Amino acid sequence: MQPYVPSYRAPFFSALAERLAEQGHELVIAAGQPTDAQAKRRDGARIPGVSERRLRTRIVKLGPARLRLVNARPAWKDADVVVAELAAGASATYGALLQCRRPVGVWGHVEAFTAPDSRLTRALRRWQTRAATHVLAYTDTGAALAKDWGVDAAHVTSLHNTVDLTALSQAIDRAKADDPSTVRARLGLSSGPVFAMIGGLDASKRIDLVVGALDVLWASRPEIQLIVGGRGELEPAFSEAVERGQVRLVGYVGNDAKAEFARVATALLNPGRVGLIAVESMAMELPIVTTSGARHGPEYEYLTPGVDSIECEPTATALAATLVALADDSEQVGQLSAAIGKRLDAFSLSHMVDQYAGALESLVDASKTRSRHSKM
Repeated sequence: MQPYVPSYRAPFFSALAERLAEQGHELVIAAGQPTDAQAKRRDGARIPGVSERRLRTRIVKLGPARLRLVNARPAWKDADVVVAELAAGASATYGALLQCRRPVGVWGHVEAFTAPDSRLTRALRRWQTRAATHVLAYTDTGAALAKDWGVDAAHVTSLHNTVDLTALSQAIDRAKADDPSTVRARLGLSSGPVFAMIGGLDASKRIDLVVGALDVLWASRPEIQLIVGGRGELEPAFSEAVERGQVRLVGYVGNDAKAEFARVATALLNPGRVGLIAVESMAMELPIVTTSGARHGPEYEYLTPGVDSIECEPTATALAATLVALADDSEQVGQLSAAIGKRLDAFSLSHMVDQYAGALESLVDASKTRSRHSKM
C-alpha cells in the first residue's frame, strides 16, 4: 500500500513484480493520488503489467500533523500478505495491523528523517514496527532503530533504498560524445560556471536559500548560472533570476536531460532535503552541495560531506560562497566528482529488489505457518 506511485518507483515495482511472478506470486499495488505539494510535482505513474487498486484518500490536518484517511480493507482483504506504509499518520496501516489476519509488513524510513517528530508520532511508529510481522527499512539507520525498539533482527530488512540508474548511466555515456558548448547552446546557457538543481520545487528543498544565494551572486558573480529540472509550487520564486538570465527552468527532466546537466554542470545544488538524488549524483559524477541542519531523507547517509559532497551553513551568503569556491577550484571539484562516482555500484536496484523479495518470501512463509496452525 502506497500514498501514491511516483515515477521514480515505477522501475522498482516493475522489477519486483517480475521477480515475484517467477516465484509464483502476484504483486498488487494499492495507492491513492498525490495530494498538495506532491500533486504539483506531476510525477505520478502507472505501471504496465502490474495490478493496481485505486484508494480514495482524504487528508485531515491537525495542527502540524497530517492524517491520511483511507479505507484500504477492500485492497488487502484477499491478500496473502500485506506491506503497508510505516507512517504515524497513515490510517490504512493501523487498519491492516489491527484487522488483517494475514502477516503484515511495514516499510519506510522508521526514523523521522524528513519531518518534526514528537513523543506521540514516535510512539506510533514504534508500535507499528513492533506490531508488524516484518519491518522493511529504507536504510541501515532505520533498520538499527527498529531493532533498538525491540524488533527481532530476523524480522528486519535494510533495503538500501535506491532508483534504477541503468537508463541514466546509458544516457550519460551517450552524452559524452557531445561537445559541452553544443550542450550549453541546447540548454540556453552561456559560457560561465553552471550548477544544476533537480527535483520537486517545494519548501522542503529550501528554495528560499537558493533564491537568496542567486541574489548574492547577481551582485558579485553574475556569470554563475543555475539550470533547474523539476516542477512544484515554488517555481514562481525563480522569476526574477530567470529574467536576469541566471536561471533556466526546464520543467520535469528525464534521463537524457539529466545526462546533459552532468555534461556541463559543476555540481548539484540541493540545500534542502537530500533524498534519492544522492544515488543519482553517483551516476552523474556530480557532488551535491547542501546545508547543515536540513531534514534530509535517509539516503543522505550514503554521502560523506567533505569527501564526495559539500555541506555549508544554511544561509544564502554561505551557499553563494560555496558555489563561488567550487566554480573557482576545478581540482576540488575533480576530487569530489571522482569520489562520488566510485559509489555508483554500492546501491543497485537489483539489490533492493533482492532484499524486498526476500522479506516478502518470509511473510509468505509466515502466512503458510499461520494457515497450518489454524487448521490444527
